[in-house]
Amino acid sequence: MTAHARAVRRYRAVQSAGLGMLLLATDEVPRKVPGAGRLIAGPIVPYDVSGRPSGYPGLVRFERGALDLESVAGAPLLLDHDPTRPIGRATGMIDRPADLAAAFRVAPTPTGDDALALVAAGVRTGFSVGAVVDAYDLGDEDPATGIPELIVTAGHVRETSLLTFPAYASARAQLITDPERATP
Repeated sequence: MTAHARAVRRYRAVQSAGLGMLLLATDEVPRKVPGAGRLIAGPIVPYDVSGRPSGYPGLVRFERGALDLESVAGAPLLLDHDPTRPIGRATGMIDRPADLAAAFRVAPTPTGDDALALVAAGVRTGFSVGAVVDAYDLGDEDPATGIPELIVTAGHVRETSLLTFPAYASARAQLITDPERATP
């Protein structure tokens, strides 16, 4: 068995156990988000952009339309992909040509309050989608690892997380204080 086959096999096993998370995001915000206060928003998946998420040893790219959009609705917002640390829930999304953006209402708990304070202070500002890959193609080899790029053609979102260190430097969540004025 090749190193790539072992990596893909391990990746599938982790994904099927619900433990693997793909960390992808960009830096734009939805134009409008529902409700007022306690909201954070931003892109959770860029389309047709290669990235190096945790849980897979090579590059990963999501095709536009690959994710089941219904799986985003109401999905939990976690801290650091930890299912024991939920802080909110998805309240809206915008499927744009370049990415999928979402808004999340943060729960009025001490942990939620801390998360909002850290986003406001610019300390914890990364968004990251936790996706389960249902179907994929293999692309060109990653020059750094020699492993073919994983091109996600179908998948669903288990959760989105707020992180300190996202997979992409530009993956940033924003605190939305006035939903009517939230424009990119």
